[in-house]
Amino acid sequence: DENAIIKEFGTLIPATDHRYRMERMFYADRPASALRVAGLAGAQPLADAWAAADKGDKNAARLLKAVPAAQRSAGYFFAEAEYLRK
Repeated sequence: DENAIIKEFGTLIPATDHRYRMERMFYADRPASALRVAGLAGAQPLADAWAAADKGDKNAARLLKAVPAAQRSAGYFFAEAEYLRK
């Protein structure tokens, strides 16, 4: 299963690859899966903000503002747009 693979091989996969997977999971409406790999991707603040925006959480705006500039890629702007639409 996914957790076993991440536990066994997670540190062998570069953070950029985990980040790519995380973003694809969010785009595919699989936020729980994306949150599981966010730490390995080095993008926990982005993942937390994206998940909050996805579900219309009242803290989404605060979490989006807290995302470091280095994590503000296309996925960040997608999450921000998603938040503004809700």
